[in-house]
Amino acid sequence: MKDVHAFYIPGLGDPRHKSQGLVLKAWSLYGVKIHYYPLYWSDSRQFSEKFDALLRAIDHTVQQTGGNVSLVGTSAGASAAINAFAARKQIINRVVCISGKLKNPQTAAHRFIKNPSFKGSLDMLPASLALLTEADKSRILSLHPLHDGVVPVTDTQIEGAHEGYMPIVGHVASIAYALTLGSHRIAKFLKA
Repeated sequence: MKDVHAFYIPGLGDPRHKSQGLVLKAWSLYGVKIHYYPLYWSDSRQFSEKFDALLRAIDHTVQQTGGNVSLVGTSAGASAAINAFAARKQIINRVVCISGKLKNPQTAAHRFIKNPSFKGSLDMLPASLALLTEADKSRILSLHPLHDGVVPVTDTQIEGAHEGYMPIVGHVASIAYALTLGSHRIAKFLKA
């Protein structure tokens, strides 16, 4: 089977966590080529501008590779991944959300001051979810820890999607686990 290409969209700490991109290079051992795509949530650009650029990057990668492109979003990045999936569901194969904030945007309002485009992504999310059929949702895997004090487990769930617990507690710890020890599970889902 050809390599899977996956866009990795990190959460709010994206400028500080470039090490995630380095860790993700190891996924090539599973046949998954990662395209590290931070949205720089804290800069002044509107989410719509960043979202359009993400869609162009996805389209370009599909053209270059002939397809088999998926999305992986962590925390705030999961909302952008779902929005992109809804906009390009004909060409995106699978989506994995890791400890993703997908519900109850009002509980994240304190994050919007420093990360204004996160609000734009969450505002777009209900319309994006409404575009997804049951078949579309079956191509989504949402992973969450046993407990998360930053993003409650109930906020990570999408009815009709595959749900999975990670044997760990905590938001940052769950992301670290998913990108390392849990990576085989994610790669298997992306390549299915």
